[in-house]
Amino acid sequence: MEITIIYYYIILILSIGLSIKSFEYLSTIKMFQKGKAFDYSVIGIDMFQMGKLGWFFNLIYSKNGVISLIALSLMSTVIIYVSAFNSVLFSSAVVVLLSVNLLLYYRHSYGLDGADQMSLLLIITLFLCYVFASDPKIQKIGIFFIAFQLSLSYTVAGIAKLFSKQWRSGLAIQGILSTYTYGMKFTREKLTKNKFMCLTLCWLTIIMEICFPLVIFLDPQITLIFLGFGFLFHLSIAIVMGLNDFVWGFSAAYPAFYYLSTLI
Repeated sequence: MEITIIYYYIILILSIGLSIKSFEYLSTIKMFQKGKAFDYSVIGIDMFQMGKLGWFFNLIYSKNGVISLIALSLMSTVIIYVSAFNSVLFSSAVVVLLSVNLLLYYRHSYGLDGADQMSLLLIITLFLCYVFASDPKIQKIGIFFIAFQLSLSYTVAGIAKLFSKQWRSGLAIQGILSTYTYGMKFTREKLTKNKFMCLTLCWLTIIMEICFPLVIFLDPQITLIFLGFGFLFHLSIAIVMGLNDFVWGFSAAYPAFYYLSTLI
């Protein structure tokens, strides 16, 4: 399998997540206007506001500027899906998509979760190892880095949960799903009352995350099946807890992990 195809799959999956992120921005766009919580004069980075390019950042990070960036992001995603791979149009759309979302991430550099950080790493890696690099060796390094970062993210999260008494006892999921922020009516009324189920879900999560890097040494077909379960795992979290970013931020890195498994 050509390494450029792996980058293609990463871009396709990541662009879906970035589009969802754009619609989430639009749902709160009123908060970006002057005097509101997301007004750039309130949350902006001083070095951007007061430097020589301060006028530029104040312009693109205003409410209308953010709307324009979102529109560019959504249009770029459409072009990526309808244009031929590696065509000038496709490559241009990828550059615009990555650039715009890099600007948006710096606009909202606070409160980023693990999925946001993964998406940001993917954007930067795509820039350095795909957009600006034609050397296959550099492109391969980018794929290795993405696979390593994915494995590290899961492993660290799993080990942290293993050392948490709340996770080992099953109380973590019970507490999370009983909230109105990260739960739903069914989980509050049914699932949280089943202590055995909560304990099972906690330990399945811990085991899956800690053992994730080891899957790369299995047969690639088994690795693919495992990644399918990983996608369903994040999808279920998105449905129940509303954490949409994790589905696409982590799944976009799956092609790199699978590619590495075919080399071992």
